[in-house]
Amino acid sequence: MKPTIVISVLLTLIVSTATAQTISVRSGEHDTFTRLVLYIPAGAEWSIDQADQNAAVRLALPGVRFDTRQVFQRIRKKRLLSLAQTEEGGVLNLELACDCGVVGFNHSSRMLVVDIRDEPPEKVLKLPQPLHLGRHSYRFNQAYGSQSVPDMKLPLQIDPAPDAGENLAPAVVALQGAETSGLNRSELRLLEQIGRASEQGLLSPIQPILEAPEIEGAAISVTSNEMPERASGNVSAMTVVDEEFARISDSVSRFQKEKECLDPTAVGVQNWGQDAEFANRIGNLRANLYSEFDRLNSEAVADLAKAYLYYGFGAEAREAIGLASDTVENTDVMLAMADVLDNRDTSQHSAFVNQQNCETDVAMWAVLSNPKQAWDANTDAVARAFSRLPGHLRSHLGPRLSRIFTDVDELELASAILRKIEISEETPQPDQNFASAAIDKSHGDAEAAAAKMAEVIDTDSEFSPQALIELVDTHWRERMPVAPDMHLLAASYAAEYRGTDLGDDLQRTRTVALALSGDFETAYEAYQTLQRRDPKTDTRQALIPLLYLLAENAGDVAFLKIGLSVISDPDTKLPTELTNKLARRLIDLGFAEPALTLLASSGSQQVAPERKLMRAEAALALNLPHRALVELLSVQGPEAVRLRAQAMAQNGDHRLAGQVFRDAEMNAEAARDLWLGEDWETGVDDQSSPYARMAEVSSQLLEKDMESLPQTPLAQARALLDESQSARSQLVELLEFTEETRRTE
Repeated sequence: MKPTIVISVLLTLIVSTATAQTISVRSGEHDTFTRLVLYIPAGAEWSIDQADQNAAVRLALPGVRFDTRQVFQRIRKKRLLSLAQTEEGGVLNLELACDCGVVGFNHSSRMLVVDIRDEPPEKVLKLPQPLHLGRHSYRFNQAYGSQSVPDMKLPLQIDPAPDAGENLAPAVVALQGAETSGLNRSELRLLEQIGRASEQGLLSPIQPILEAPEIEGAAISVTSNEMPERASGNVSAMTVVDEEFARISDSVSRFQKEKECLDPTAVGVQNWGQDAEFANRIGNLRANLYSEFDRLNSEAVADLAKAYLYYGFGAEAREAIGLASDTVENTDVMLAMADVLDNRDTSQHSAFVNQQNCETDVAMWAVLSNPKQAWDANTDAVARAFSRLPGHLRSHLGPRLSRIFTDVDELELASAILRKIEISEETPQPDQNFASAAIDKSHGDAEAAAAKMAEVIDTDSEFSPQALIELVDTHWRERMPVAPDMHLLAASYAAEYRGTDLGDDLQRTRTVALALSGDFETAYEAYQTLQRRDPKTDTRQALIPLLYLLAENAGDVAFLKIGLSVISDPDTKLPTELTNKLARRLIDLGFAEPALTLLASSGSQQVAPERKLMRAEAALALNLPHRALVELLSVQGPEAVRLRAQAMAQNGDHRLAGQVFRDAEMNAEAARDLWLGEDWETGVDDQSSPYARMAEVSSQLLEKDMESLPQTPLAQARALLDESQSARSQLVELLEFTEETRRTE
């Protein structure tokens, strides 16, 4: 018996642990898309649904919870307005800020990547089924960024057409209705071969064919019966097997090329230093550049470039390499390292592209070259490479590297990098404090982060403007007060960096700082100035915080003046939470019509119960009971019952409203509507309500029995006088109750 009990307890603990699983959601901003990364259990099934500017990521994990606290600390609300788990279950709802397409793929068995791309949903092609050979899956006519290994149980999909730049436009055929959930491996292979044969024109499906997406350049219509003209001259024949082998061979070569890591000695900067002083060593190397016949010594050029890289001089290293770029080995690698040292953005043309997964020091340089690769980096290799750097390079590159990994939620590695710098330095530098503040902010310690950012601002260094931006952002997210002159500092920095991206960020920071200090009208004027200066500039980073603070803290006059002006613009797209806040306050102030317009502007197919309740409340305020009842059709709860009964009463059916209140055990409300509906016989449990007493008195007035009067005239007259006096007193009591309830309501 005891072993059975122990096993039951263990199973209960395992189940409770599984149901309470939390999945962290990380984020990253890219030029043409915003990326979300979810760490899911191995083999977990998922799907993505999208309707207009709303999408839902669904996981087949009923008890899962999503941790989204760190998402908007790393990305702007340029493509993603909000994300939330509105109800229990593995559904993460995304609200988009643009007509973007949402696609997902598995980067590994435990990593789900969701990309919000600038292309409209209809132009984002679904990812194709790969051909599986052994352990590896090779990509057919796909870029690296769109590679995925979809689950074998998903419906069969045909490879999309390649890019127009390849001058190819094969017909895209979709086999619909193929239910593959119960198919075995042989049937799946057969379906894949049928799909490829259809794509190659060997089979013609009977079902309606989906319209192929428009592709620049020559395109072959799916439904065209015309045969293309054969080119004269050379003729080649190829079977389906030959074509498939050619595609596999090309994919294998591309796969191997992408996976090939650079030689670690090419980035071994720790081995390029000597005990000699900088001036002596550089002088000797420059003296050896040319021989007695003025011939350039390529080895001396390489040594000089490596020496400059060792000491952290990127521009000088590039100049040295330029002397003999054709004869020096690994010039592309050294040039990429020079760009890293000078913090130049050359990620698209760097030699470190797709090197972040390597097991050598190359991984660290790849992350520094393109921080967007950090989410997929080999963190162990990065940590080893950083520990091998000379002290001065650790101080130079460490804070930047720490901030990069803080942005992708690798807080342990980010902290370890800073600790290695602190060992060799007594006084932390501004960039170190800035990186440390970012770690504190990610840990949720807003006060410590704000204190360190304030120290960075006081140093008046190159990191001070960015620290000011982060400080104001921290204050607004935590609703912390700011110094009254904070907006003046932001304005001065914005003037200094005018015409740059940092200048625009500082202008937005000034707007938020003004709102935090309570000067909402000046903040709105600053926002309008920023919008007029460059209409294409993303001003949402200033508008969203301004409206949040306006709804929470502004006076009624300022709220109505600014709020009504903003929401009257039909192009303004706001997060659902902010929309609800604005609408709630508008309803409380008696402005039901703009509130209802604001609440009805959502394009979401699934409206949250909170929004439906506010829609119903606004409809009642506008004397629209039927619309209120429609909004409340699928909503449950005490508030829904109250509004539903109010709608019935407003429609003139007080008796039905009273019965609804009584069924919900809202006795005070039930007594009122039952009395107004002249249903005085239906009692309620709560007799303390004045309406219950009024119903009782009204019922007694109707119960007067004239047949029970005495037969003699004198006694009958006396009885009628007594009844009249009793009725008079009851009517007076009824009028007093009516007056009392009118005053209390």
